Amino acid sequence: MHVEEPAAESFLYSLWERGIAGRRFRTTDGRFVEVLSPGRRNTDAGPDYRDAAVRIDGRVLRGDIEFHPLVDDWERHGHHLDPRYNNVILHFVTSGCPAEARTLRQDGAAVPIVDLDRHLPEPAELLEQAGLPKAPDLPEPCWLAGQPPEVILQVVDRASRFRLAEKAARFREQRTLDDWDQIIYRGILEALGYAKNQTPARALADRLPVRSLWQHTQAYDASEAISHVQAWLLGAAGLLDAGPPVDSPSDTFLTTLQRLWEGFPDRAKIDPLPPQAWTFFRLRPSNFPTRRLAAAAVLVVRFRQHGFADSFTKLLRTLQRSRQRPARELEKLLTVESFGFWNQRDCFLTGKPRKGSNAPQLLGKDRARDIAVNVVLPTLAAVADETDDGRLRATVNEIYRTYPHLPDNEILRTMRRRLLTAPPHKSTPTLTAAQQQGLIYLYKNGCQRRACGLCAHLANRANT
Repeated sequence: MHVEEPAAESFLYSLWERGIAGRRFRTTDGRFVEVLSPGRRNTDAGPDYRDAAVRIDGRVLRGDIEFHPLVDDWERHGHHLDPRYNNVILHFVTSGCPAEARTLRQDGAAVPIVDLDRHLPEPAELLEQAGLPKAPDLPEPCWLAGQPPEVILQVVDRASRFRLAEKAARFREQRTLDDWDQIIYRGILEALGYAKNQTPARALADRLPVRSLWQHTQAYDASEAISHVQAWLLGAAGLLDAGPPVDSPSDTFLTTLQRLWEGFPDRAKIDPLPPQAWTFFRLRPSNFPTRRLAAAAVLVVRFRQHGFADSFTKLLRTLQRSRQRPARELEKLLTVESFGFWNQRDCFLTGKPRKGSNAPQLLGKDRARDIAVNVVLPTLAAVADETDDGRLRATVNEIYRTYPHLPDNEILRTMRRRLLTAPPHKSTPTLTAAQQQGLIYLYKNGCQRRACGLCAHLANRANT
């Protein structure tokens, strides 16, 4: 069978999501690739899959994945000039990609290329024309769903501990290059970026390290320091140069921020991110990156005297002794109220001024809880491992185990339907944050990969 046209890009997505090509590959230059996490489909502008994890010749990389029917599509689509693609770590192509082909990002880095056709039973365009064979469905009900409720929850609890260990290991990897304060700061900025702005938020944390911010704000009181830090963060993010403001209040505020940014002592060392690196499209205004960076400025100043790691470690030890409610105290440290300009506006250029005084928090309880569970506790678990601090490790594990539930998401809803709503469950149990993390671990490492033996393995370990 001869096909004139290469397979459609959407067809390549279906191959990827259904695991037709497997999870082990070789790049066109001969390196071995193992896909640890396939990432999540990006329906907005930018790379096709976000937040993937791969191991290339033993080195773990986290970032984005891009698919093209033809290797030349990378430049044809202008990705080599677009900073939104500077976090791409793997480029999948088809149609007999030549060994000498190269994929270069806007920042000059070379992206490893995988010719997907070499890992398929037939070239992708032939599979598309013949009709994609139906992938085996996940067992319904799955093995775990048929177990007694106490077994299901044992497996979920066990998976939650693996999830915490997995996150702690990720932060320990970063420890080879950064101190714990920078690692927590980067994690907070990523969390404030949500799904759509994690990549530029991470890049911003690396371009403007927290120790630089702390060093240059020691002479200011808290209010002055917050003004300076939000100007420096927004300036390094490239969000102060997006165009003329629309009214005089914005004009005054923006002019002040620009003046503070230009006066930043390290200004000459920093190449700001391009404004287009940030996504505002289909975001609630309260989640705009401008507001989230203002919240980050408050946190930077709040922790400038003792640092993130020492402050959180001291707090956890105090809470454990006093038996106060750790979730409430952690969230109190991470919550940021709206102030000043942000009481009226969400960004500089669009939208009408907000009426009244009921401005949403810059960083509310739900996001504070997410940062506590996904950044603070895993990082302190990593600190405990590095220092062999058994008391800190036990405290982290206990707070993690009992932490109240986080906001829902589609993965959690899917896993609850799959495991916790069918008989013999009489009602859906209320889950802790750790158990929610356990469900996410089972989904990503078991269901999504069709590795159905994972649950049985965890059930056996829970009984040993």
